[in-house]
Amino acid sequence: MFKYKDYEEYSKQKEMTFDACKFIRRFVQHILPSVSSRFDIIALCQTLTKR
Repeated sequence: MFKYKDYEEYSKQKEMTFDACKFIRRFVQHILPSVSSRFDIIALCQTLTKR
């Protein structure tokens, strides 16, 4: 769970919960510049969840 500001509701702080792969995917979208790197991380998460 993490906190964020919802700017549509006057910067009100809210909490959101994700599973690990979804959180990593969203985090990586902001960090990695390369599109191919994003797909590598998404593929890794998909293989981990299939097990």
